[in-house]
Amino acid sequence: MLRRASQQGLLLSVLLMLLNLSGCFEDRSESSSSQAQDGSSEEQPFVIKPEIYGDPDIFDGPRIQFAMKAPGENRRTIWSIKTDGTDLRQAVNNQRLRGETDAVFNHPPVRSPDNRYIAISMMTSEGLEKQLIDLKSNTKITFAKGGGIPLFQWTSDSKEVFFHMDQNLWRYHVDRKTMTKEVKIGYQGTYYLRDKDQFFVVQEDGFEWFDRQGESIRKVVLNTKWGLRKWHQLSLSGRRFLYTQSRDEYWYIVDTEAPYKIIYKRNDGVYDASTFSKTGEFLFVRSWGGIARLNIDTGETIKIYDSVRGLGGTAFYTLINTDS
Repeated sequence: MLRRASQQGLLLSVLLMLLNLSGCFEDRSESSSSQAQDGSSEEQPFVIKPEIYGDPDIFDGPRIQFAMKAPGENRRTIWSIKTDGTDLRQAVNNQRLRGETDAVFNHPPVRSPDNRYIAISMMTSEGLEKQLIDLKSNTKITFAKGGGIPLFQWTSDSKEVFFHMDQNLWRYHVDRKTMTKEVKIGYQGTYYLRDKDQFFVVQEDGFEWFDRQGESIRKVVLNTKWGLRKWHQLSLSGRRFLYTQSRDEYWYIVDTEAPYKIIYKRNDGVYDASTFSKTGEFLFVRSWGGIARLNIDTGETIKIYDSVRGLGGTAFYTLINTDS
């Protein structure tokens, strides 16, 4: 009897040990499978961090605003990063930008100096519309309809924005929600110089300064063979000007006070996605889907941001938060 009980106890111990071993093998198998799945993903999932209006950590210095596609989306939205290429944030998502429509934008959106508003030109089923996005109230309105490259220019107090429409220069009053037609001085585009309360106007053969009453202050005729294209950039101070000629592959940068000496020239076609730094020393340009910083005086180029895998190329650069 004792011997039979001992044999039964031994058999029970063996069965329990086998069950435990089986459990260990199952655990190891699941663990290995999980690790293999994790290892099959070369990159972590991309998490969109929203830009938060008024956040002092986000707006502690100038930022580059640009357009880019988010993973899984087929249309560009509005983003911003710090000028060292860090802290990528989505400023305007697809729902806020387009709602349920298929509207597209093909001109650079421009942020107001107080970072509250973004003026944007959208092609909708009703035609080209000038819209204003309020980042504080999370609202959007259409304030004008018409064609042309708008080249939005804000006043220092963020209460008015100048823009081109149908070959005229207009001013939209944000608080009053009204428009005023300005003097007709522009040919290729008008920049508003905030500190001087003057207009820098790009003409077909060069550029010209005007006062607010439309009186010419000074004109410069550039030595161009075919005239200027309707795409250009002016630094915040108005001292450095980037332009392209019609039927020419090169783009050029000159000092507006010494315009006949070319500081920098290049022929890679990135002029349509660039913006000057706050001081005008650097130019931020598109580089293989990412963003690079070009030292205009030395020609040195450093890539500061690589586009995340799954995101489209960057476009429509502007510098924001420059008063910080």
